[in-house]
Amino acid sequence: QLDINLAFDGLQSERISATSVALTDTFGVITNPDPVGEHQASLSATPVETRDIFGSSLTIDYDFKNDYSFKSITAYRDTESSNFQDIDFSVVDYLTSLYVDQFKQTTQEFQILSPNDADFKYVVGLYLYKQEATTNRRVDMGNASAFIYDQGPDHEDDQDQAVNIGTVDTTSIALFMNGSYQLDDKWKLGFGLRYSEEEKEADWSLDGPNINNVPITDVPEFKDSRTDNNLSPMVSLNYALNDDSQVYAKYSTGFKSGGYNLDWVDESAFEQGLEFDKETVVSYELGYKAKLFDNALSLSSAIFISNYDDYQVNQYLNLGDDGSGRTLTAIQITNAAKVETSGLEIEVTYYLTDSFTINANLGLLDATFDDFPGGMENPENGDPVNAAGNRLPYSSEVNGSIGFQYYQEINALNADLLMRVDVAYNGEHFTDISNEETANISGNIGEIPLGPDFSVTPLIPVPTCMFYSENCAQDYTINTGHIDSYVLVNARIGLIDIDETWEVYLWGRNLTDEGQVIDSTQQFFGTFINTNQTPRTYGIEGTYRF
Repeated sequence: QLDINLAFDGLQSERISATSVALTDTFGVITNPDPVGEHQASLSATPVETRDIFGSSLTIDYDFKNDYSFKSITAYRDTESSNFQDIDFSVVDYLTSLYVDQFKQTTQEFQILSPNDADFKYVVGLYLYKQEATTNRRVDMGNASAFIYDQGPDHEDDQDQAVNIGTVDTTSIALFMNGSYQLDDKWKLGFGLRYSEEEKEADWSLDGPNINNVPITDVPEFKDSRTDNNLSPMVSLNYALNDDSQVYAKYSTGFKSGGYNLDWVDESAFEQGLEFDKETVVSYELGYKAKLFDNALSLSSAIFISNYDDYQVNQYLNLGDDGSGRTLTAIQITNAAKVETSGLEIEVTYYLTDSFTINANLGLLDATFDDFPGGMENPENGDPVNAAGNRLPYSSEVNGSIGFQYYQEINALNADLLMRVDVAYNGEHFTDISNEETANISGNIGEIPLGPDFSVTPLIPVPTCMFYSENCAQDYTINTGHIDSYVLVNARIGLIDIDETWEVYLWGRNLTDEGQVIDSTQQFFGTFINTNQTPRTYGIEGTYRF
């Protein structure tokens, strides 16, 4: 009657984390003055990322004599990451950053499950969630940092760091019920209801020199709390066409809680408000599922429409003029008014023989902003423009994959030989709300303020034009913001012990060594960067059970 499962897991890793190549200089003014080879980057410091993760879970199942059952799931996870970056993407030593973030999560879930052989089946539960998130982010001024920051009158002349530190504590509680009722031999009614309440408490501060005209010295300490609640119903209706196929209709709702933009912000962003609201969604789905040809073919398909209110968007925001003709920007999460997504999903598994299987899936998606006032800017005058009709960033209209898997028993090794090949197609998409495929750069950044230690004129040309004058005052057009479609081929071959004691595999990813761009964005200083596909990679993995 009683089953207890206790599990622990851990991970430690360290890697060089340079994954992007700069298309321009640090300030997005001229094309990259330090061009390098494929999968190489020009930096003044080596980026390093370390991760230390620990987790544990305790699951208790108890079966009562009346066929009801009780389940308790207790889990804890501690994640600490350290990320050192050369954030100016150049050989000039302007700035480096060290981000240390830690998340401690504790969850507890209780469930009561009804007998599984009854017409009316359900699960009732309580879910508790607690997270302590701590961030300690530091930016260090390099040898050339005086060109891009101003310490301000309230700080010591030798201050060479900007510090962003704080905590956000999240507490969530949810009550839920999910179940079904078999109306007759053909019809089944499904239902669900979940009430969630989530509170976030923020305690955050930011201090340091004014970097790149962002007056962070004027940002006060921030303490606040907010609470979101939501009632999410779900209902579905299934109709059995026969013993092996069914159609269904489903209505469901959900939400994502709001929060705070606590990062490198300026006084203007602070005055406009650091909060963003919760996001809600209503979804409608029609589907068909079947097993055909004596269960040799499994088919699952669905069409859906999802309507989002206050959709959360992570984007660069124009904070306006700082009073000297320079435009201030910040990366923030904002709420778009309305978003609609619709599409079709098909999954197929075909067992040609007992040893040979084909898996395939196809996804068609239309994801657009229905209404997003101020989501974009007019490139000519900077006025806000409604982003209605534009596609969501990173949403491909077509995605698909096909996989081939073959088993062959090898008696001499008392094992099975497994061979698998997967081919995945990723459709073209945009990486920015504006849906632009190119960007114009002028080759003339103008002038920025110097630190107080410089006794010369308070404004001089940015170092880019001092060091690479032949590239300045020239207009350029660069390809950015759009990702072309691409195909990836992955494969593995391995041996699996008949007694399931051990497994060993040789695997390869991106076997055709595709090098296309898979991400294209703009960074804090205005640097345009591309991230390319990871080159052809091989590895060996093994599993042993004891």
